[in-house]
Parts: sequence; C-alpha cells; structure tokens
Amino acid sequence: MKRWMIGVGLVLSLLPLYVHAQVASRVILIGDPPALCQRIGEDLTAVLREINCIAEQKGRYEVLKMYCTEEGFCAVRELAEINRFYATRAEYRTSLLRLSDGRYEVRGIMVKVCMQGTKGNPFQELVVTLNPEGRICDLRYAMELMHYQNIIEDGKKLDDMAYREQILQFLEIFRTAYNRKDLAYLEKAYSEDALIIVGKVIRKAENPSRRIGLENSTLSAEKIRLVRLSKKQYIHGLREAFKINAFVKVTFDSVGVRRHPERPRVYGITLKQRWNSSTYSDEGYLFLMIDFRNEAQPLVHVRAWQPQPFEDHSVINLGDFEIY
Repeated sequence: MKRWMIGVGLVLSLLPLYVHAQVASRVILIGDPPALCQRIGEDLTAVLREINCIAEQKGRYEVLKMYCTEEGFCAVRELAEINRFYATRAEYRTSLLRLSDGRYEVRGIMVKVCMQGTKGNPFQELVVTLNPEGRICDLRYAMELMHYQNIIEDGKKLDDMAYREQILQFLEIFRTAYNRKDLAYLEKAYSEDALIIVGKVIRKAENPSRRIGLENSTLSAEKIRLVRLSKKQYIHGLREAFKINAFVKVTFDSVGVRRHPERPRVYGITLKQRWNSSTYSDEGYLFLMIDFRNEAQPLVHVRAWQPQPFEDHSVINLGDFEIY
C-alpha cells in the first residue's frame, strides 16, 4: 500500500549515587593544537570533578562558571540538576574535534544518570561543545556512535558536511531537551504552524486523510488512526507529562537523513524513538521535517510518530510530503 502523505525506596535509590560519585575523573584530549587540548582537558577534568562533588552535595555550581559561557553554564546546570549525572570512570581519553564553524567538540564522556526508578540503561554519553576560546557553550547527550559516524560519512559523500554537523547537533540538542524537560527550547524548535501527527493502531478506517484535513492525500487506509495536534496542544501534553514524571529519557535509533531534492536546506529525518519515563514507556517510528534556512534557529515543520511500520514495512519519510 501507499505510504502516508502529508502537506507539511528513596534511600536505596540514592546509594549508587554516593558510591560512584567519589571517582576523581581525568580527561585527556588528543588533537591539535596540543596546548589547547591540554588546557581544555584540564578544564573538563575540573568540571567533572565538581559535578561529582555536587552529586555528593559537597560542590557548588558557581564554581563551573569560570569554564563556561553564560549559555553553557545554564546547559550544564540544567542537565546536572534534572538528570543528576556523574562520572564513573577514572580516565576519559578522547579527541578534541574542530567543527566547521570554528567551535570545538568533545565526545565520548560516558556518565551515569539517576533514573529515579525508571527502567532502562542509566549510562549516557555526553557531548561538550566549546567556543573558539575553549569555553563550554553547550552540553548534551550524544547520538550512538554508529549513527554519528554514518551521518558524517554521508556528509562527506554528498558534500554537505556543514549541514550534517548541524543535523547532528540539532538532533542531540533536541533529544536532550526532552531529557531535561526543556519546554522553552522545544517551543522554539517547533514552527508556529507545525504539523504534528500521532498514529494509533486501530481497525481499518475510512478516508483517514480527511480526518486530518488534507486534500489530495494518498495516505492508505491501513490500521492506523491519525490524530493531528496543533503546536499548542502538543506542548500542553508535554508540559503535563513532564509534571507527572520525575525522570524522562528519550533515545534515538536507526537514524536516516535525507535532503530534499528541490529545497537543499530542508531535511527529512527518520528514526526509531524510545521514550522511558517514571509512569510510561513506548517506542515507535518518528519522522521530522527540519528547515535549516535560518541556521541559528532550525525549525521543525513536521513531527509524525507511528507505533509500527505500515503493512508494506515502510514508515513516514520525506517523499510523503509536499512543500508549498
């Protein structure tokens, strides 16, 4: 069948925290220039050790300000306060990567988060972005290494490496915003007229395209009901979910990136999303249409989620959309 087509015990839980937070981690960076690698490595070492002290209620966030920009300090503090992560390794040996915009990036810093009773893997990989002077300007959770490498390699082949870097950064920041319950960021990430669709498995329905107010659609009448939400409705639902869940963990898998054939700054992202929280868990297939025309503020125009592939094993993708 044709695919969809759319127009646009509290004490016990704390014990591991205090046991592992005592590790005095050290960051060793490899790359050029060596002097900058050494300085940034020493700074990140100090940051991780202070965060571990904070996890033991012995440290202070204010100490971190000297290593961060104002924006970076907010990112570090928010993520640490909400996810209560801490370093568990004595040594992190990784690379200092220079981005095409002149900033730097450090990946491969694995930390443990306090899951607050939520099931799932408690380990997350941090990505640290630094400005050209070497100060932290963002902190987020990383994509899995395999997906990161695939996106970068495709960028080399298609000669759009700068955009691939932006896509990676956006996806990691976007995902981390859910983990840190950052509604302010998510409201900015979605365009005001964003098309948000949630699919629910039901019996075969008549003319599902009409239910979402779309003309000339070739959406198949498969066993999925389409529910269309406005941005306001979607953000309201997120706000309520964040209120009732002490912990939220969102992860992305099976990531595919496709550039629009006629609009080179519009990309379609297909991926498998897993949502784990204190009261609810699910997984399904997510499609995002992202507009990078404004590089400082990429916008999500479409967010479509389905619990399983269609009967022909396909999922929603960029080819199912028309842009006017």
